[in-house]
Amino acid sequence: MPSADAPVFAVEPPGPPEPARFEQALGELGRTLAESSTRLHDAFSIRLGIGATDARCLSLISELERSGQVTPTLLATRLGLTSGAVTGLLDRLERAGFVQRERSSKDRRQVLVRSLDARRAELNTLVEASGRAWRKLLEDYSAAELLVIARFVGDSAGLAERYVTELLNAKGLVTDPPE
Repeated sequence: MPSADAPVFAVEPPGPPEPARFEQALGELGRTLAESSTRLHDAFSIRLGIGATDARCLSLISELERSGQVTPTLLATRLGLTSGAVTGLLDRLERAGFVQRERSSKDRRQVLVRSLDARRAELNTLVEASGRAWRKLLEDYSAAELLVIARFVGDSAGLAERYVTELLNAKGLVTDPPE
């Protein structure tokens, strides 16, 4: 894995880049980024004292809360887990003080999941420190470069999600792609 300060990929002027070379280099960089992201999420989960899947669920709960109510069924669908696995996961997060399950006031049969403020602040502290580092990195790029990067990252994420859905649908595990 490259050091944090070493450039990972540079285009040598002059002349147009060779597509095969770019494909290989971008593939290697993609794998490196995926591994680094996994390690970062693992470090977050270690700092929070929870497992990696629990941390992934907690992150998803935070994301989903911004747009509406969170249910165990929605978590199971988005995480690709069984309802039983999500129940165990929520049991652990509840015991650790990260979430609370409660009955919906509109439909008492429905269970809602919400994150709790005390532990959310702990998670936010870690995320904010990471965010500051990312913002500092972004200062090194022009607006035009950031637009290209954003387009590539967005297109890559969309492609990955479509492929995930295709792979899981082939096994009958997912019927709808995440929104």
